[in-house]
Amino acid sequence: MVKRPLSPHLSIYKPQMTSVTSIIGRLCGIYTYLFVIVALWMIIVSIYRYNNPTMPIYMLVMLLKGSSPILTVIYYIITCITVFCLTFFSGTMIRHILWDHDIALNVRHANTIGYFIMISSIVAPLYVVASIATL
Repeated sequence: MVKRPLSPHLSIYKPQMTSVTSIIGRLCGIYTYLFVIVALWMIIVSIYRYNNPTMPIYMLVMLLKGSSPILTVIYYIITCITVFCLTFFSGTMIRHILWDHDIALNVRHANTIGYFIMISSIVAPLYVVASIATL
């Protein structure tokens, strides 16, 4: 009996910029959605319980940033992931709006926009973490 691969197309075709950015954009959208739900929940709880809308977020930042070096690193990693996902998801949604209006549909423009999304999504978290670290 010959063991054939389940998905032969995965080994034949190389990944395309549009498909890779679309998949990563969807994952970033899921993360962004969950992040917004948690952030709004924290704000609502703080308003009803403590009558201070910034208290839980402020306490969380102070806990993660000020306690120990390991928690500070975890805070920076969470910040990097969040900013990366927000930037990447926003970029892919802007690209889809452009595509809905028949702008940048050829392969060269689509790849250029994909590379721009990738580069800006890598630079933005580094910039944010660098500016937070200097505070």
